[in-house]
Amino acid sequence: MSVETSDGAAAFRCRFLISCSGYYRYDRGYRPAFEGEDAFEGRTVHPQHWPGDLELHGRRVVVIGSGATAVTLVPAIAEEAEHVTMLQRSPTYIASQPQHDRLAGVLRRVLPAGAAHRAARWTNIVKSIAFFELSQRFPEFVTQGVL
Repeated sequence: MSVETSDGAAAFRCRFLISCSGYYRYDRGYRPAFEGEDAFEGRTVHPQHWPGDLELHGRRVVVIGSGATAVTLVPAIAEEAEHVTMLQRSPTYIASQPQHDRLAGVLRRVLPAGAAHRAARWTNIVKSIAFFELSQRFPEFVTQGVL
């Protein structure tokens, strides 16, 4: 597959294309309607239009969503707010990973560059598939954080 930038300045060839652009517009963030929100007396903020005057000190905050933006905002908000709750439709699993892949480092030392890259890539693909399968078959085990 070939992907070309809208101005034609660059083109990319790939075997896989993953679009992670979300379902929003940059000039107008996705804002669903919530039943009863007209009775809500607090302030509603969309992170795409973060107000400069937002004061969270001592406030109780609910972050709706669990994507990358929410995962980034919650710890930052928690430093200032009295209490922060993340409200999400489906669970999010976040696992810490080392900054450097030790196996890839070993592979780079013992294999030619191209072979080391392919071996490390396939190792990570297999690990991702295995984690997905484990999550599907044994969700209780995965949610216990034992991995």
